[in-house]
Amino acid sequence: MSAPRSRTETSDAPPPPPVQEEAPVEVAPVADEKKTHTVVAGDTLFNIAKQYLGDGNRYPELAQHNNIANPDHIEVGQVIEIP
Repeated sequence: MSAPRSRTETSDAPPPPPVQEEAPVEVAPVADEKKTHTVVAGDTLFNIAKQYLGDGNRYPELAQHNNIANPDHIEVGQVIEIP
């Protein structure tokens, strides 16, 4: 008669621990968050529109949104809100 095998001699591996799936976290957009750009020397509405809107020819949108009567005249330090 042979001696019983110890637990360490068995070929049965313990089952892997259960995998816990993490639920995806959804982040709602913040409606109150506004993009702005503070004008520095050399800025133009064309360049600002190109940077933020992807097309410099959309500078009239920036002028209208920011109540700028003359789009060729913006001041250093002026804060431009991006629509």
